[in-house]
Amino acid sequence: TLDGLARRLAEPYWIGPFAEQVGAWRPFTTALWAVTWIVTDGSTVGFHALGILLHACASGLVVLLLAELMSLRAALLGGLVFSVHPVHVEAIANVVGTAELLAATFALTAAILHARARGPYTIGRVLLVTSCYALAVLAKEGAAILPVLLVLIDAARGEWEYRTLAQWIRNKGAAFGLMFLALAALLVARAGILGSVTTATAPPGASILEGIPRIWTLAAVWPEYFRLLVFPLDLSADYGPDVIPIAFGWTTEGVLGVGLVLSTLVLAGLAWRQGDREDSPRLFGLGVLWVGAALLPVANVLFLGPVLVAERTLYLPSVGLAIASGWLLGELYRLRPRQANVVVLLLLSAGVARSATRVPVWDSTESVMT
Repeated sequence: TLDGLARRLAEPYWIGPFAEQVGAWRPFTTALWAVTWIVTDGSTVGFHALGILLHACASGLVVLLLAELMSLRAALLGGLVFSVHPVHVEAIANVVGTAELLAATFALTAAILHARARGPYTIGRVLLVTSCYALAVLAKEGAAILPVLLVLIDAARGEWEYRTLAQWIRNKGAAFGLMFLALAALLVARAGILGSVTTATAPPGASILEGIPRIWTLAAVWPEYFRLLVFPLDLSADYGPDVIPIAFGWTTEGVLGVGLVLSTLVLAGLAWRQGDREDSPRLFGLGVLWVGAALLPVANVLFLGPVLVAERTLYLPSVGLAIASGWLLGELYRLRPRQANVVVLLLLSAGVARSATRVPVWDSTESVMT
């Protein structure tokens, strides 16, 4: 029932013995689950329908955002890649992923409103963007990185550089200022409920990372991010130390991870230098930087989280993959239309097939644990 819901929203996302381990406060997600439970009388169909609906909304919003940056054809292609990507199955099919879907939906809405403001922000737009931002963070704390993503969008479109920075601040500074105040208020509330801003303990089985340099292990995690985004054939319900071993020094995987990150950033930088004209290679660089920035809250770089890697946490970062893919496929259609048809058909078919075979893993607690 709705009795006690207001009190529940002022409690940690997880209650009981796992509250400290998870270290999360997501009242918007909690409220949506409560309403869904009441409306559907606890039907599992209702919760899974909610996941599919939110993913459909997010996929449509990805197309709308990309359409502000590139041609409509490229935007549609990027949106299709996003919609069928197998790494999203956990977020959609496993009910806990509602937080990722909800946060991404509001973050994308804010990004679209921001991207469409070519000149100074109106007061109405400032309030709308800030409200969407606050709701995204209240759904999943990783959405706090959104202002950085908005700055990257404006930079990719050439809206600010050193010479025009003052004008850009005058046009959109109020929105970023209000988002900062909203985030500060949410962090104060979070600290009051959880005891601190970041209370999550180390990932299960990886508590030793609190006592040794974690760069050795985290460097080995980045190849996993690359693989999951670019070639998601092998997927796992859990990426604990059994899958990603704790490293006590530099390993082959760790060196590979550093090399991949550096080479990708160099490639993104070279693409970025190609200019800010419509459909320029800079959009590829934007996609790469979006992935990297959106991963920061969940990559255990700034602070340790409750998991090393989880497929559901790649939902918002994968929007960057959609941006890069949309630009690449759009260019392929411009240069080699016939070959592009084959590539797109293969990509989408593979995504649909792998996603379909992945769904049964999340059928029940028994199947997940197995």
